[in-house]
Amino acid sequence: MIDAAHQLREHGIQPSAQRVAIAEYVLRTTEHPSADLVWKRVQVRLPYVSRATVYNTLNLFVERGLLRALSLADQSVVFDPKTDRHHHFIDDETQNIVDIPWDIAVGNDLRHPQVKGARPPMLRFINWYIGKLHLAAANDSTLTSTFLKVVNLMIPPPSLLSPSIAWRVWRGTWKPALSVPSRALEATRDTTRELN
Repeated sequence: MIDAAHQLREHGIQPSAQRVAIAEYVLRTTEHPSADLVWKRVQVRLPYVSRATVYNTLNLFVERGLLRALSLADQSVVFDPKTDRHHHFIDDETQNIVDIPWDIAVGNDLRHPQVKGARPPMLRFINWYIGKLHLAAANDSTLTSTFLKVVNLMIPPPSLLSPSIAWRVWRGTWKPALSVPSRALEATRDTTRELN
């Protein structure tokens, strides 16, 4: 991991004790903090840092490309250390902001040949893999559950590529699929419920 002072120098920023302390928090956090939250968190380590220093430093980091400033509702601004393209999901209950990788947000659309856009090899692989996962999930409740947790932002998307899940996908695509039509499966479930 590159140290904060080195990152600042790489972006043409002279590292001072305050700037390094701010960078160590804001460039490593998974939160999307406001300037006031950054000030509170940095004060734990550096009690004498002023609010003005934090605001000015955050603006400098944005200007030099270390952070992105996100304007949200009600005139609030939060800072995001991820400067690559991605979307955000705001949880209505907790107000947490969750990063959603750009490739996942738009990649599925590019599965369809009529949609225009570049299809880099990684995106083609992910779309192929998700197709295989869907096939295998028809007979594997663990795959179904994992996929639904990813879709509902309960676990991160890379969870679908963990060795245990990838093995289940591979194994599930080599098994013959059930030949029972879905209406027959539903009828069986309804009958089972009635018997219980």
